[in-house]
This record gives sequence, C-alpha cells and structure tokens, in this order.
Amino acid sequence: MNIPKKYIKMCEQAVKIQEKKLKQAADFNSLVWCKRQDEGHELVKGFCCFSAEERSDCCIWLPRQDELQKMLGNVPDSAGWFILRNFVEENGWYIKDELTGSWEMLWLAIVMKTLYNKKWDGNQWVMED
Repeated sequence: MNIPKKYIKMCEQAVKIQEKKLKQAADFNSLVWCKRQDEGHELVKGFCCFSAEERSDCCIWLPRQDELQKMLGNVPDSAGWFILRNFVEENGWYIKDELTGSWEMLWLAIVMKTLYNKKWDGNQWVMED
C-alpha cells in the first residue's frame, strides 16, 4: 500500500484525533505507521501488538476514508459528497497546494476544519483565521 509521507505527517500532527484513537482498545482493522527506532518504520494493520502506553510512543494511526467520514457523524453517502463538494469549492487553491495525494488527506482536512477549525499549513495544523 502506497501512503504519502505527507499524509503520515498530517496524521501525526492531528494530535486530538491521535489521542482519541490510540487510547482505545486494540483494533485489528486500523492502519498504523509504526515508528519504532529499533525496527525502522513500517505499516502494520491493527494495534494488537502494542500496549496503550506503547501505542502513543510508537504508533501513528492512519485513518481510512470511511473512518474519517464517521468522525463527522452518521453522514449518508450523498451528504458526504455534498460536504466534499462544498469544501473543494471553498478551498480550491488550498487543496491544489497542500492536499493532493489521496482522498484521505482531503477528508482529514475536512475533519480538522469541521471539528477543530484547523487548517494544514504544510507542516502542522494551525487555527483557521
């Protein structure tokens, strides 16, 4: 699976989202970027091999598109496309410059804007003006 490095960084910097997920019990369907120094970086599926303490130190949760959409509530597919279209119309230049690479990057930006009023500046999530 090819995951853009930018998406990994965006996920790592989305601290509130990471804190919520990494405190949860093991999830065998989640994608996790393991950043253990002794093992190198690798993509693993599930949190099953890590304790809660280890997860916060060595794991970056990489939410799938469906997981990101669920963060916005129980949104039907048709409403999801409406949310996406509105975000693209309002942020066209921003998307072109910062969010090309995957649907997950785009949906993470929508979640961060909607829930936390934050925008990706290329290096970190910053409060929107």
